[in-house]
Amino acid sequence: PLMAKNPYGASKVAGEKYIQVFQQMESFETVILRLANVYGERDYNRVVPIFMDNIQNKQNIIIYGGKQIIDFVSIELVIETLFLSIENEKAVNGPINVGTGMGSTLFDLAKRLKVLMQGNNEIIVEEEREAEVKRFTSDVKRFHKTFRLEIDEDPLYFLEKMIS
Repeated sequence: PLMAKNPYGASKVAGEKYIQVFQQMESFETVILRLANVYGERDYNRVVPIFMDNIQNKQNIIIYGGKQIIDFVSIELVIETLFLSIENEKAVNGPINVGTGMGSTLFDLAKRLKVLMQGNNEIIVEEEREAEVKRFTSDVKRFHKTFRLEIDEDPLYFLEKMIS
């Protein structure tokens, strides 16, 4: 269901609705891909690069609330999906969630990055922020059916490639 929790989410819902209206009015085909929390090389100002910058600069890692579970998806999988969606008749029939279907806690992310980057930073939990998404994992049934892609059992596997 489309239930935006913050302005970012509302902008995604609005964009999807615009696309659906244009598709009905103009009778052209569109593909709507709903991307989970994408991470990868050259990413900035999002949770993965922020944590990495903190570790590199020997600053504490701040987690707001501490109970968030997020579906992290590598840029590699997103790019492969984008290419496979071109001229794919199955991809046209409604939105497709692009994610792993698995959640990772922000603690697991921070700990994993500390190990990979050999950091000894503290992980500090601060008060929860209202706009934070507390739990998001993608329903990837349609994704699997449409693209037949294998998803690694470890949604954070791409971190090792980024760092090495």
